[in-house]
Amino acid sequence: MFQERDLASLRRWSSVLIWQLALFIVLSIASIPIGLIPQFPATSTLPPAVLGLIILAYSGLSFIVLVSLIVCVPAWTYRAWKNLHRAQLSGLNYSAGWAAASYYVPIANLFIPFLAIRELYNRSMGEDEYQAKTSVGSVTGWWAFFWTGSFLTLFILMTVFFNMNGTVYIVTPPAMMITIALLGNVCFISSCVFLILTVRAITRAQHSFTGVAEAFA
Repeated sequence: MFQERDLASLRRWSSVLIWQLALFIVLSIASIPIGLIPQFPATSTLPPAVLGLIILAYSGLSFIVLVSLIVCVPAWTYRAWKNLHRAQLSGLNYSAGWAAASYYVPIANLFIPFLAIRELYNRSMGEDEYQAKTSVGSVTGWWAFFWTGSFLTLFILMTVFFNMNGTVYIVTPPAMMITIALLGNVCFISSCVFLILTVRAITRAQHSFTGVAEAFA
C-alpha cells in the first residue's frame, strides 16, 4: 500500500500541473487579441516597437509553459500510476513508466495516454478491473478537444508552409484562417479545463483510497 509521502508527491505534482494548465488557459485567452492585432493594424494604438516587445514576451512565456506541460503531464501520470501499482491493485494494464512514456511515442501517443488516464481514473475511483474501460466524460473531453485543436493548428501551419514554399498554394480567405485559429484556441482551452477536472478528481480519489486496495487486490 502506498504511504503518505506517495500521496504528498502526487499532491505536489497535481498542484504544479493545475497551475500550469491555468496559466496556459490565460495565455490562450490573451492570444486572441494579440493574434488579431496584425490582422487589423489600424485598430492598434501601440507603437510598433512596444507591440513587438509584447508579442516577443508573450511568445517566450507561451513556449516556457508549453515545454513545462510537455514534461509535467507525463510526470503527473507516472506519479498517479505509481500509486496504483503500490496499492497492489489487480488487473492493471499499464506500467507507470509506459503510461508516462507513451506521450512521446509516435502512433502510441494517439491513443495510449487516453486509455491509460481513463483506466487510472476508474481504478482510482475504486472500480474493479472489469470496469477500467468505462467511459469518463472529463477524460474523453480532454482528449477529444486536444486532438481537434491540434489538427486545426496543423492545418494552419501546413497552409503557411505550402504558401511560403511557392510550389503549392492553399487559398483560404483571411476570415476563415482567423476562425480556424480561434476554434483551435477554444479547443485547447476546453482540453485544459477537462484535464484540470480529471487531475483534481484522481488526486482526491487517491487521497481517499482507504480500503480500495484490499477490496480489489
